[in-house]
Amino acid sequence: MKLDANPYKGTRDFYPKDSVINWSDSVHDQAKQNYIFGNFKHTLDSNGFLQYSSSVIEAAEAFTAKSGDELGSNQLYSFVDKGDRKIALRPELTLSIARMVANKFDNLRLPLRWYSIDNCFRYERPQKGRLREFWQAEIDIIGKEAGEVDLEIMRLTVELFKGLGAKPNMFKFLYNHRGVLEDWVKLNSWELQKVELFKILDDWFKVELPEKQKQLEDLIGSKDAQKVIDTVAKKGEPWQEYLTLARKYDEMELI
Repeated sequence: MKLDANPYKGTRDFYPKDSVINWSDSVHDQAKQNYIFGNFKHTLDSNGFLQYSSSVIEAAEAFTAKSGDELGSNQLYSFVDKGDRKIALRPELTLSIARMVANKFDNLRLPLRWYSIDNCFRYERPQKGRLREFWQAEIDIIGKEAGEVDLEIMRLTVELFKGLGAKPNMFKFLYNHRGVLEDWVKLNSWELQKVELFKILDDWFKVELPEKQKQLEDLIGSKDAQKVIDTVAKKGEPWQEYLTLARKYDEMELI
């Protein structure tokens, strides 16, 4: 049987430039990756962060419990090993550090300031800027109050972008708070529809407005559907109601 020399769909090979006569996209990508990762590492090292690394293989059940069907069932590269254990290629890094900290919690000196740059895998349609194998840069501060930590992460992100030559008008922050979202759902009595509502919100920028509106109307009625649309668009009383909920959290008010 002839072996296909191409990389698996949704992944890339990175060739060292000095070994290739004619430069290709993969050679350029390797140089870009080294540049970006080098800048990231320099910035985090100089701000007192320590680098960690974790296994690319994790227990599949952990991701199902953490993220539900969208990630756990639909996007997870999972399989059963020879010991009859269901394992998966990591789709993100957050669960790995949570497991590592829990495993050695009594022996760790808090607060932790850790970071990692590692590859992850998701079985989804390859698209511009997101293939099935991608690299995630994770910054973690564990053992300090929220708000203060969020601001530090934002400051570090600005420093990272500046290090890559970005100007202030080239990027902006979008931040959220799960507690505010839960309060908003409870205030509007959408608890029974929460799972489906969150799925619609997760895909908000992938779906055209008429389709989103129909999904919402079928789920919570036309009046509440418009309220959700106005809230996401930051319009009128629905948006002010959401802001009022947000400002009940000290960390959100600080930000």
